[in-house]
Parts: sequence; C-alpha cells; structure tokens
Amino acid sequence: MPPQSQSASGRNACTKWSAILIVAGIIAYEYYVFMFIFLPRTSTSAMNLLIILLFNFFTFLLLWSWYKCIFTSPGTIRPNINDDYQNVEEIKARAEREAKARALARSRGEGKNNRLRLDEEGQEPEIDDFVTRVQRESYCFRCNLVKPARAHHCRICNTCILRMDHHCPWVANCVGLRNHKFFILFLLYAVIAILILVAVLVFDYWLGNSDIRNVRAPFRVFYLPLKRELHKKRTR
Repeated sequence: MPPQSQSASGRNACTKWSAILIVAGIIAYEYYVFMFIFLPRTSTSAMNLLIILLFNFFTFLLLWSWYKCIFTSPGTIRPNINDDYQNVEEIKARAEREAKARALARSRGEGKNNRLRLDEEGQEPEIDDFVTRVQRESYCFRCNLVKPARAHHCRICNTCILRMDHHCPWVANCVGLRNHKFFILFLLYAVIAILILVAVLVFDYWLGNSDIRNVRAPFRVFYLPLKRELHKKRTR
C-alpha cells in the first residue's frame, strides 16, 4: 500500500473532522431550537410530552447510528488474501486487459463505467453484463491484492473496501460491508426525527398556538425563535 505524505494525511484528518463538526453543529442547533425555544412557547399537554419522548428517542438513535457508522470499520481486504487464490497471476493479467479495454472504450466515447473484456482471439473489447461485473474477483494494482466481488479501492481511505458503496464525507468513512447497516439506520432515524420536527412546527404555525404566528413563511419558524432569543439577551 503506497504511503501517504504527512501533509496529505493532515489535510485528510482536517477535512474528516470538519465535516463531522458541521453535522454535529446542525444536529445540535436543530435540537436546541426545537426543545428549548420552540416547545416551551407552545401549550403544555400530553401530546407535547409524547412529542418530546418521540423526538428524543429518535434523536438518540440517530446519534448512536451516526457514531457507529463513523467508528465502525467498513471492512478491508486482508493483507494475505492472495494466499487464498491459486490463480492470482491469471486474475492480475485479466485485470490488466480489462484496464486497457476500459481505456479504449473511453477513447471511443463509450463511457468510463463500462466493464469490458478482450475476446480470446482479437483485441476488440466486449461489454460484460452486470452480473459478470459484480460477481467475480479483480485485482487492485495500488494495494497489490486480489479484490473479491464488489470490493473497490477508495482513494481517500487509500485501501480496498469490501462491498464498498461509497465514501461519505459526512460520516468521514467509507460505507461498506460492516457499517452499511448503520448508515441506512442513520438516514432512517434522521428522516423520522426531521419529519417529527417539521410536522410539529407546521401544525403549530397553522393553528397559531405559539407567539410566532406572525411569521410569513412556515419554514422561517425554525430559526426566528433563536434570533429573537439572542436579541432579548442583547437588549437586557
């Protein structure tokens, strides 16, 4: 595996934690405005208690799944994986031919995502079907390792990821075999928490139960209470 320079490693770490801090800031801001500014202005009832319990429950699950997605390894290829294959040279040679075929396809404008192979007699590439593309092993020339089916090399993580989906900057990690479940749960809980928040804000706005009824657009309900709260503190 090629070593990274210290400057490149420092930039990657800075970018990683910057993205995490941005997401954490958005979640904290939404939680603070909703729980400590908006809800206290509404009428107290059993429904409000239910809303608080549901919102906190799904926010906790959101943070838990986000944490697991960040700090769970997506699954990398073992350094000795080549020992599991008796035809490493054959796989490597086929990967080289396919790389040349893809380059030829790109030069012809056939698209960079085409998975190609050379026929047995000539040098003309043929397009593989999707099943063949994802169900056979290949070879990574950066890691010098055999790549199992659906494994890909991530240039950001600088390693090959098992069943790689994509590299997500907002979790500062690749989404792969071992953390794909947590990524899906993170998205699911985020959507549920946001739906609860938006439903309560819009419902309360149209009923006029709080003191922000004079806001002209419902989506401005979210940040206006915080703006007013800060203004009050400055004028005291």
